[in-house]
Parts: sequence; C-alpha cells; structure tokens
Amino acid sequence: SGIERIEVLKGSQSALYGSEAIGGLVDISTFRPVDLGFSGDTSIEYGTYNTYIGGVNLGYVTERAEIALTYGVVRTDGFSARAGNDEADGLDQETLTVYGEYEIANSLTAGLSLYRRDSLSEYDTSATNTAGELDASEQGYEVFAEYSNGIGTHRLGYSVFDITKQDPTPGAFTTLFEGQREELSYEGRFDLGEDRTLTVGANRTVETLLLEGFGITTGEATSTSVQAEYLFAPVEDVNVSIALRHVQDEDFGGQTTGRLAVAWTPQDDLTVRALVGSGYRAPSLYERFSAAGNPGLQPEQSLSYELGVEKAFGDAANLRATVFRTEVEDLIDFDFAATVCGSGFGCYNQVPGTTVSQ
Repeated sequence: SGIERIEVLKGSQSALYGSEAIGGLVDISTFRPVDLGFSGDTSIEYGTYNTYIGGVNLGYVTERAEIALTYGVVRTDGFSARAGNDEADGLDQETLTVYGEYEIANSLTAGLSLYRRDSLSEYDTSATNTAGELDASEQGYEVFAEYSNGIGTHRLGYSVFDITKQDPTPGAFTTLFEGQREELSYEGRFDLGEDRTLTVGANRTVETLLLEGFGITTGEATSTSVQAEYLFAPVEDVNVSIALRHVQDEDFGGQTTGRLAVAWTPQDDLTVRALVGSGYRAPSLYERFSAAGNPGLQPEQSLSYELGVEKAFGDAANLRATVFRTEVEDLIDFDFAATVCGSGFGCYNQVPGTTVSQ
C-alpha cells in the first residue's frame, strides 16, 4: 500500500544509478498529494490463507508546504515454506512512510522523508525443524534542500538507511544481521535550451555490516562517484541520452561506466528504442565478509544491448517488443564446491568467463 508509481529499467544502468544497477533498476514512488487542501484514500483486501492487506494515504498541500503519510499492514496465516508438511508459515508486517517539504523562500525548498517497516515472518529451518522465525526492521530518513536559479536546479541530500534482522532459531545460519548505508549526494539539472538538458551529480556512500552466527563479523565499504547525463534532440522526433559515471571505491579502485540510448518516434503512436550500456557491481559486504564470504571477490562487469519497439492503439492498449543481450564477466554466485573461505559448505565465488542473458 502507499505505492503510487513503479518504473522498471532493464539492462546495465550503472552509468545512471551506480553499482547495484548492473542488471536494471526498479524505482518505486510512494503516495504524494496533488490537490490543495486535504486529500486521502484507503483500501482493504482479504483473500486465501486468512490474508488481509490494508492501507491508508493522507496528504495536505498549501501554496508553500506539502505533507504526505502512508500506513500499510499485511497479515497472513500463510502456507508451508517447505514441501512435505502442512504447517503454515505466516507473515505480519507494518509499513509507514512520511514525506514533507516547505518553501522557505522563493526558489528554496527544504524537505524530509521517513520510512519504517517491521515484519515477523515464519519459515522452515530444515525438513525436521519448522519453527524458524525472522524478526526484521528497516528504517531510513533523508533531509534535503533544493534551490533554483536562472542557471538550473540544485539538490543536496543526506540519507541514512538501517536494516536489522534477528533469527533466534537454534541452528540459524545468521542470528543477527545489521547493515547501514549513509549517503551524501548532490544533483544539478540545467536547461540548455533547444531540447537540451544536462544533469550532473556527485555522491559519497559508506556502508557497514555486523553479523553474528558463526562468530562475529564486521565489514565496511566506502565509495565516491561523479556522474553526468546529457539529453538532446539532434533532429525532430529523435531523442538521445548520453550518460557517464566514475566511481572511486576504496577497496576496488576506479570504475567508469557509460550508457547511450536513442528513441525515435516516426509517428505519435510508434516509438523505436535502442540502448547500449556498461555496468559493474562491487561484491556486497555479505558476499565478502559473512561465514560464506569470499574476501578475494572482484567486481562484476557487464555490457548490455537492447532494441525495442512500442506501438500504441489509441488510449485502449499498447504493444511492446524488445530484443536484448547482456554479457556479465566474473558473475558472483554461490559455489557449493568452493573451499576458498574454509566454511566447509561452499561460499560466494566468481563464475569463470562470460555469463550471457538474452
């Protein structure tokens, strides 16, 4: 509940969104009010396995301020997480988001967004132990300021995201997982006229990890990036995006990725798209430092190609077809035969050669 829009970008998008977007991106936007004054809505669903989902969205807008709040709950008795028994594994989850902004002065706006999710989920630890239970909480916030002048629009943001998972089940692989991401970012958007726009940005991210289970493990990763995207229309009905990003990782050095995308609209109801992009993904802290971690992992590298066409049939329907190919070097996957981490049950490892998805 509280979700207003979902966008899906396929292929290597690291030039726009960094390391984790090596294979694509799912961008979720929460509820925002659009009309002056008070607005809101509510919903409730009920279904099989005694499942119910409820949510409420509330918003208030003035000439200079906006506030939005969403609250959602999911509860279900569930069904067995493992074939072979009929013991139900349920879920109990609550989610809260808050967004607010205020125009301090002409062209200067400050804002705050908050997010929290708490859940208790059941699972089957093994074929003989059905008492698994995972208690998880996520919370995050961002404070930001936006300033517009004759040159462009500037946004400065600082965000923190925390996640904690606790598993008291005897024999659990990880009894405690704590992760944090702290990020400072800048974005500038400049209208250059004649269908030309330049967006530039800089970002610094620090991630930390604490694990308990097979002993106590910690890890940290720090990276700094700069990026730019140039949007322009070289001729009528053709739009082009050129993007570059350079990331300096304290553990893996420098990584540069690029993306070129072209959209051609020969008529209002027909669009042809082509894209080529490179990407990379640094191994996660869990893949590096957990009991099944491999400290010798190197980043994955990818190259994506895409050609697509979209045909609209008025407002009633549209049809899309896409041909794509993605090549990944040094894909990271779990290798049950690997002995490099000394766990005795395998660990994360690089897949030799090129992995292709098409």
